[in-house]
Amino acid sequence: WLVLPLLSCLWIVTPAELQPTCKYGYPNLSLILLCLVEAHHVYAEVRAWSVAMSLVSTPELVVMRQFGILRSRKPLVLVGICEVFILFNDLSFPFVARACDSVLTEDWYHTWVHVPVVGQFL
Repeated sequence: WLVLPLLSCLWIVTPAELQPTCKYGYPNLSLILLCLVEAHHVYAEVRAWSVAMSLVSTPELVVMRQFGILRSRKPLVLVGICEVFILFNDLSFPFVARACDSVLTEDWYHTWVHVPVVGQFL
């Protein structure tokens, strides 16, 4: 939760060839860095799960199995991975929109001007 916002904000100070463009968005390097963040996420999750399981006694393990906690771990890890990709997308959108400012601003205005309450304030 700390590295990803910093990573997306650091693209502002990168050289021009690494900054997002209106036509292509972010360069592929950002996806490589995002995959490295995700690899660390998965590694930390596996380590935390193994430490947590070493602390659980046999009766507690039985209760966890009956409540489905052991079974629900893998789908929740996948949800966490998807959440990081969504977070990166949400954090990077303003920077891509800034690169497309002249194109997006006019289209955005024409789209929202017809909305009943909000369009009056534009």
